[in-house]
Amino acid sequence: MRIPTSTYRIQFHAGFDFEAARQMVPYLKLLGISDLYASPIFQARSGSTHGYDVVDPRQINQELGGSEKFELLWETLNQQGIGWIQDIVPNHMAYDGQNQMLMDVLESGPNSDFIDYFDVNWNHSYLGIKGRILAPFLGDFYDKCLESGQIQLRSYPSPPQSPRWCLVALVGRAPHKSGCSKNRLGV
Repeated sequence: MRIPTSTYRIQFHAGFDFEAARQMVPYLKLLGISDLYASPIFQARSGSTHGYDVVDPRQINQELGGSEKFELLWETLNQQGIGWIQDIVPNHMAYDGQNQMLMDVLESGPNSDFIDYFDVNWNHSYLGIKGRILAPFLGDFYDKCLESGQIQLRSYPSPPQSPRWCLVALVGRAPHKSGCSKNRLGV
């Protein structure tokens, strides 16, 4: 096992990508750095400044240069004898429409192909949320969101014998709906 003797922390983002880090490697070698300690490098929400808002942990972040630029950085580090320490926080995923795995779980519930990526208690003892997801996505306390119009009750077209009303939380650019179509948001 390799034990780092001196590390250098790099905070990757679109303004400081793999190529920028690669160009620093000779300087890091002169400083005596044994290992580069990297912020998260998996596909994060567009425009992320820190990488902890991951939307796909199966891909290297394209805004950082993708797999191709990562490989070049890796080769340069290896040539200089500098190791790599990767900061990984498994529970840091973005609650965002760009997170297709999460969106699939919210739409398909227990039938999602990505159900094993998330720790969801579908058999909750509280019957009000049994089989549903309690999603904490409001930007403020419920009463403040209701008063400011961030939460609205809207009517959607449906057969006359069963009118459909949905709780809609206006979050970011797209509303999140509770109880509409096949969506299983339990709010």
